[in-house]
Amino acid sequence: MAGNQIIEEIEKRLMFSCNIMLNEHCINWLTGGMVQGDEGQDILFGSNVERFQKIFGKHQFSFNLDKEYFVWRLNKGNEKMYCVAHEEGTFYQVFYSSGKTRFASDEKMGTTIVEFLDYVLERLTNETH
Repeated sequence: MAGNQIIEEIEKRLMFSCNIMLNEHCINWLTGGMVQGDEGQDILFGSNVERFQKIFGKHQFSFNLDKEYFVWRLNKGNEKMYCVAHEEGTFYQVFYSSGKTRFASDEKMGTTIVEFLDYVLERLTNETH
């Protein structure tokens, strides 16, 4: 697949995905002390490229914009969760076709995200220690 085709495919996938930080339930969980302190947040959002490779195996795809991004697609039930990591940090996307406005207040989706982040944090913590 040529560079432009890869970017177009990524844009299509991301059109129906949302950054987890847009969900109120997830934000409350992260800021309300539910995560294991600052260390847990550092582990979740720090540079995880090598850790994800050890835990989840080879990434499904990568792309290069301002830096090289590696993407792992993980399924939790019917939801597609994306872990996107680069050498400076990590962010998480979730496939959600009902729109960004609804995503923000969807408590069920927020619960799914929190369960997913708990799972990722546990795996990352075990890999770190």
